[in-house]
Amino acid sequence: MNTVYAALAAAAAAFALGAAIYSPVAGILPALFAFLAVGVGLFVTRRRKVDAALLPLATLLEGQRVDEAVALIEKVKTEHGAWVLGLDGQLDAQLGFMQYLQRKWDKALPLLMAGRWRNPVALLGIGAIHFRKKRFEQAWTFMKEAEEAANNDPNIFIVHAVLRMRKGEREQALQALGRGAEACENSKPIERLRRVIANGKRIDPDKLPEFWMQIWPEDMIAKMRRQGLQPGGPGMPAPRGGGNRASRRKR
Repeated sequence: MNTVYAALAAAAAAFALGAAIYSPVAGILPALFAFLAVGVGLFVTRRRKVDAALLPLATLLEGQRVDEAVALIEKVKTEHGAWVLGLDGQLDAQLGFMQYLQRKWDKALPLLMAGRWRNPVALLGIGAIHFRKKRFEQAWTFMKEAEEAANNDPNIFIVHAVLRMRKGEREQALQALGRGAEACENSKPIERLRRVIANGKRIDPDKLPEFWMQIWPEDMIAKMRRQGLQPGGPGMPAPRGGGNRASRRKR
């Protein structure tokens, strides 16, 4: 990590100067100040450059120009990954979710794994891939991790509950929604789904939050076909796998 190395070099220089003029103890405070000043300054500067470089990404994705979007992300990763802490993982998650929305699960999984740190959407995608592969214990493990990383995002708990129901695990689905109701006070989507499940009614994917269609694009494709639209064309959701960093999620 170049930013850390640069900050350490500045700290070492400040410490050496303070120790030479006064004493080793006197060099500690200037060293800490230099480390923070250089480290934070470089991080903020690079972060702004990253944000500016990624501005065209949403337009490319909306226009289904996937190859250009991938090339842009890879370029940003090469130019700035060594300077911004956690950026490589954020961009890997973004790339992984682009593969995910194309239902290329085997290509998406390693990228999402690389970008899963503190990223509930990546963790949820990993869990959903394991669910599709019928690796249910792994699926639930990653979905619980997504819940823990999500804080107050009701979508994470809703997806977990719906997949529990698709596995026929009603009690576990209600438990997931119970955790969601506790974490996300007064969440109307969670309460609506709790009533549906508690009353033994069928879950209609079209009435779930839009986020469901991103985690389960198969339902989006089915909906588009019912509407007479061409799957893969305009109307498919843009990936949100960058979590709250490379591309910020709305809550």
